[in-house]
Parts: sequence; C-alpha cells; structure tokens
Amino acid sequence: MPNQRTSRVPGPSCMAHVALSNWIPNGSNPITSRDVRTYTQISQNISPVPKSKSGGRGRASQFPIFSSTCSYFIGIPHIFSDEATEMIGFIQGEIAGEKLVAGDVFPKTLMPAAASGGDLANLVLEEREHLFADLRRHRALLFRGFDVSDAGDFHRAVEAFRWEAIEMKSSASTRTKITSRVYSANEAPPEQLINFHHEMPLMTEMPRMLFFCCGEPSPQGGETAIVASDVVVQRMDERMPEVMAKVAEVGLVFSIKTASDAEAADSETVVNRTWKSLLGTDDETEAEKRLLEMHESCSSVKFLSNGSAELVFGPTNPVREFSGRRAWIYPILGFAGDRRSVKNEFGDGSDFPAEALDVYRRILEENCVDVNWQKGDVLLLDNLAVQHARRPGKPPRRILASLCK
Repeated sequence: MPNQRTSRVPGPSCMAHVALSNWIPNGSNPITSRDVRTYTQISQNISPVPKSKSGGRGRASQFPIFSSTCSYFIGIPHIFSDEATEMIGFIQGEIAGEKLVAGDVFPKTLMPAAASGGDLANLVLEEREHLFADLRRHRALLFRGFDVSDAGDFHRAVEAFRWEAIEMKSSASTRTKITSRVYSANEAPPEQLINFHHEMPLMTEMPRMLFFCCGEPSPQGGETAIVASDVVVQRMDERMPEVMAKVAEVGLVFSIKTASDAEAADSETVVNRTWKSLLGTDDETEAEKRLLEMHESCSSVKFLSNGSAELVFGPTNPVREFSGRRAWIYPILGFAGDRRSVKNEFGDGSDFPAEALDVYRRILEENCVDVNWQKGDVLLLDNLAVQHARRPGKPPRRILASLCK
C-alpha cells in the first residue's frame, strides 16, 4: 500500500497557495476542528471531505504542514494530537455526542481511508501497534464504514488483534455461541434497559477487551451507551467524598440475585440466568464450590425457595486501579432496572445511602456517550476502563460480542 502522505496528499497548487494566503484564522482565537478541516482541504487543493456512511465528515489523521504558505498551522499536530496518529489506513470520523476525556475524544471513531479498501481485518493487521496505542489513550474505538457484513467478518477482525479469546459460558446473561470467538450479545428482549457495568466484573479474571458488532440496528433506540469509569470515580470523589472515604475504609458488600425458575421460563422478561444455568449444576454444594472458584470476592451464597440464589460479594473496595486509571467495578445499580434484585451496604453492616446511588446514576448519565448503531459498526472497549449499557429499543436488534484477555 502506498504511503498515505504521498498517495492522499499531493503538493499544493498555486491556487491552493492563494487560497491559504487569503484564509488565516484569527490568531486571537483558539484553533478549532473546523479550522483544521478547512486548512486540510485547501492545502490539499481538493473538494470538501465527502460525507461518510456515518453522515458526518471524515477527519484526516495527518495534516501536511506547508510552512512557507501558512506558518500559523505549524503546531496543529501537537494541538490536535488525537488527529496526528501515524496510521495510513484510517481516517478519523466523529459521532454525535462524543466527549473529551482528559483532552482525548471518547470514543475515537475510525473509518477507512479512501485508498485503503474496507477490509477491517487486513487494516488491523497492518496497524495493530497504532491501534493499541489509540485504545490505551482513548479507551474506546468505533470502527465505522468497513466491510463487516456477518459474524465471519467480525470474527476475522477480532482475530486480527491477536488477543486470546475468552469463553462467555460464565456470563450472567443468555448468549448463543456463533463462532469460536463470536457470541450474541445479551438476548434479553431489546425493550429492556441494561444498566451500566463492566463486562463480567465479578469474575476473578475480568476480560480485558470487549468487542461489539452491529448486525442489525434497532429501528428505534437500542443504543449502546459507554462511559469512562475513571471519570465516574472522580465525580463520585467530588460529589460524595464522605461515602467514598467510608467505602475505602470499610469496603462495600454487594449482593445480587440470579433469575428464579419462573423468570427463566419467561423469555419476555428474563435478563440474567438461573444459578443452575450459570454454574452448570443443580447440586447446591457443587454450585457453591464452583461459584467461589469463579469469583474470588464472593463471600457467600444463599439458595432461595423460588429457585434463585443470592450471591454476596465483599466486603471489598468497589474501586480498583488498572494501568494508572481507577474504575468502579461493582454494578451497584444491578444489570437490569429492578433495584429489588440488588442490595448494597457498607462493610460494617450500615446501609449504603440511597442518595449515593442516585448521584452515581446521574454521574453515569451526565458523562456517557450513546453509540447509535449502524450496520457493520465494530466497537472496541477497554473493559477495565469503560462501562457500557444498553438503551431500550425495538426489534429487530442484533448485536454480536467477543471477549479477549
């Protein structure tokens, strides 16, 4: 593949020089993304960047600097450092509602460069190291506009990252295995809300990477919402300092109920699984043994007469640190909208304040981004840094998932 700077950025023509000389942003104002795009299209002497499949406009990941024409832009790659990635196969896009987290766009949207083709798996193989760096920095990457039409294409794209796959057999939600790496996402009815959480957060070894792929978007709603977990912790520190201090001192005891037999029989309402399905046995003694092996923070289990089980975790600090970033691991709101299935209390036995739960929920909503799915989208999350949720939607909605170490 030719170098992008050579193939995509011809030298500026005389007309481009004239255009640049007549267009200099007001030096008293900060450079904006619009300034950068205007500079880029003029300096390349090309028509405006065409609309992408996302409906937005692509942002070139490299900005050629013609200092003899416009020295004002010498600093652009440093000011807009998220747009200076040395990747030749991708251009940066944008989605509605994206946020800046610590100065970096969240999520970062990547689309195929014009000359690169649309094979995501091949591009990942060529750009793996740069994509790893982008993921560390931005926490979440959205690949949009690539030729990902089925589970096989998604499988190839995931495999191109060369991370070890994780089986989803221990997931609390109902899923169908499609390939050795690809599963259906939560098969609960799309009308149901699924609260913010890290994927499989109560496992002894959490998955590091989480992929989603859109096979069929919901005709209404059904977005996947994402939020940077370190931002959640920071905001809780700011708004509930006494609660956070007590959590750090005595820990949190979190308990959650599995589905009952009646709930499991009703496919229209069930979000999670029964303990028998989750643990692969109907023997309570064996189930408890397996549960304690799978979840090192699980302290006890209580089997209930309706066929459900109450799993108790902690006391432990729900905030953990990974690679210098803190994350709120325990899903204290539960996975579904029904608070009755979840109980939170401090390690000393006192109640966790309802006010703190309400503040936590507001923080999630204030700082999240809703990814409005388009067919073929692939979303990659650092599962140790990002929580995700599912907005209620309408059928048909088909999202695939894959987990990696």
